[in-house]
Amino acid sequence: MAALSPYVRDQFTEGECAVLYIVAADIREHGSCRCTNKQIGDRAGMKLTLTRSALRKARQLGLLNIQYREQWRGKNLANIVTMACERWKE
Repeated sequence: MAALSPYVRDQFTEGECAVLYIVAADIREHGSCRCTNKQIGDRAGMKLTLTRSALRKARQLGLLNIQYREQWRGKNLANIVTMACERWKE
């Protein structure tokens, strides 16, 4: 949980924190998280529904920016998730 500040941990359940930990680790390592929601959920040990709701909640709270990459006539590309909140980096 060292990747998540107390400000972030207090607003989410344990499962949601696991998802956000995976996202935060990727952002710190690569500058953004380009994994699919299924990949994030698998790495966190959480189901797809919880993964989606954790990312949605973090976006609504202004912690993450999510760029959706839809494709016409094909499977959508993985979203690009970046950190939007400076308090998360504390």
